[in-house]
Amino acid sequence: MGSVFSTLGPLGSGSDTAQALLQYPRSRWEGWGCSLAWSGKVMGASSDVEAWADLFFSMGELSMSSLWPGRQGPPVPCLGMNLVRYNIGGVGNVQRERRSKTSRGWHAEVEGFQPEEHGAFDWERDAEQRKILALAVERGVDAVELFSNAPMWWMMDSRSSFGGYLANADAFVNYLAEVTNHARSEWHTPVVALSPFNEPSAGWWKYPKDQEGCNIPVDLQESILLKLRGELDTRGLEDVILSASDENTCEAALRSWEKLRGGAARDCVGRLNCHGYDGLRPWSESWHPGVRRKLSLLARSDDLPVWMSEYGCSDTSGMVLAQSILEDMHHLKPTGWCYWQVLEHKCSWGLVEASFSDSGASEVSPPNAKYYVFAHFTRFLRPGLEMLHCTEPWALVGRSREDATLACVFVNKGSSPRRFSLAFPMFKAAEERPETVVSEPHLERFFVKSTAVCVRGDDENGFELHVEVPADAICSVKVALATSPAVTRVTAAEVVELGRLATKAAMLELDSEYGVCHKFTEESWALFEHVLASAVDDVEEAPPIFDRTRWYIERCAWGVANERKFGKNHGETKQCWQDFHAEKDRVGDDLHWALFNACWAVGNHHSYGDDEGAEEKALKLLSSVGPDTPVVTIVRESAIVRE
Repeated sequence: MGSVFSTLGPLGSGSDTAQALLQYPRSRWEGWGCSLAWSGKVMGASSDVEAWADLFFSMGELSMSSLWPGRQGPPVPCLGMNLVRYNIGGVGNVQRERRSKTSRGWHAEVEGFQPEEHGAFDWERDAEQRKILALAVERGVDAVELFSNAPMWWMMDSRSSFGGYLANADAFVNYLAEVTNHARSEWHTPVVALSPFNEPSAGWWKYPKDQEGCNIPVDLQESILLKLRGELDTRGLEDVILSASDENTCEAALRSWEKLRGGAARDCVGRLNCHGYDGLRPWSESWHPGVRRKLSLLARSDDLPVWMSEYGCSDTSGMVLAQSILEDMHHLKPTGWCYWQVLEHKCSWGLVEASFSDSGASEVSPPNAKYYVFAHFTRFLRPGLEMLHCTEPWALVGRSREDATLACVFVNKGSSPRRFSLAFPMFKAAEERPETVVSEPHLERFFVKSTAVCVRGDDENGFELHVEVPADAICSVKVALATSPAVTRVTAAEVVELGRLATKAAMLELDSEYGVCHKFTEESWALFEHVLASAVDDVEEAPPIFDRTRWYIERCAWGVANERKFGKNHGETKQCWQDFHAEKDRVGDDLHWALFNACWAVGNHHSYGDDEGAEEKALKLLSSVGPDTPVVTIVRESAIVRE
């Protein structure tokens, strides 16, 4: 009979020591992807289109001769991306359309499907991007998001899709709905989402721009989302979610959603999309601490997933990319992550560089180091994994329940080797030396076999993974797991301890010296979530009575934190205590007051350095209940609460 606390140890004190904790609710990884758009046109126009599709969307290896004839070298590991963002273009290529003299070129002029104002749809257009899309789906892409950089040229006040403001919102809504319907019904594309905006609040979409773009203020975004949801539903596309707002920065995404969520469009949005830029620089946590987490918490409160839907950078080593992914995953917690253009025209933003023309890509350079760094993530952290929370942002971990494995990626951006130690409560390794590969971009050494060691902890189920990563390097490890005893109950003692953990986190969150984005606050909530997740790890979905008990514990924790911060007469304080005490008859007097006193012990100690006798009261009451008394019994398909 397992216990939810039997494998949970203290957090490591050193920066090279961390824990990988279960998340609650579980976080299912949707996958890695890219936008087609410009590179899609070029790949689709190329005679090597099949090889390009293999390179980016299959899980095999590609010989150097496939795209780089005459070059010697080992096969290139393919990326195996399963997410694609397809660009619904706005270029008409008609006489009355204004053309931008600053256009990046043919590849940036993505054809739309309604070239004439209020005219017929022409589904033969944009053949190149559609071709690579179809081949990507053949190779395993299972989620396609349609997105618009700009409306059709005639819907813009500038009469061009290369900058300006949206002038005909109703036509734009109808256009997007028609293209989405056609893509699903005629192209047989697995369209799961539609994103109608692209950096709409940035303010830099002024004609003549070098690429397609459109300024759309938030109030107009709201109107479009409402109408677009209706048009999709009318066409039987209720399962296609709307993403918003694909802003350039996390900060802009936060501002836009804070406005949109207060209006009628709130229920129309199924996912928050954000770009990982700070202008043209990657969004760095050191420059903007806490913004990612604020957006993540807001999305979570609205029960919405987040995608990092666009990212790119000029660094070819891949280490800036790796750091950005780690910071996104640690603080923003997206369920999908997409690179902007994997193939670029003579530009280091791409993972591969080439010369673009309307006949495809030529003078193709071999994949740069950034490609191989990205492959460490895409090939090891596969779609469907359950993501764990690492208490330090130098590692990512995903768990496969089906294969009973853990996939780990470690990144060392330092100038010296680092020996990382990652502890796994609740798991037992089935092997001592797991599969390990390392890449050192500055030495041009990629996917070289290396060594990691699994060390059993003091507890029979816990283990630590030790791995030494060279300077400026990335390492991936795959660990096979052995079967561990299932947790079968949540005891009275564990309910009380959950209360202590939640109260500590709530007190830190409301403390002006710490706050919601502080590392200690984040870790405290992570420990609380880990214990919750451990209790229901053996069932597919937590039963309602379990979540009710979680809510009951949290109400007590927030009652203490709010009373200490705002006083006992504050509205939030009163509501917390009202909710908490309403559950007393269900759980029983002694356990109820044991939890109450345990939470107050933590709150008092945080505020005054002394629990003022509350802990002694809690232990006495817990003793009368019986620490091992089951409060919630977990079975495979349900849970039973103690009467």
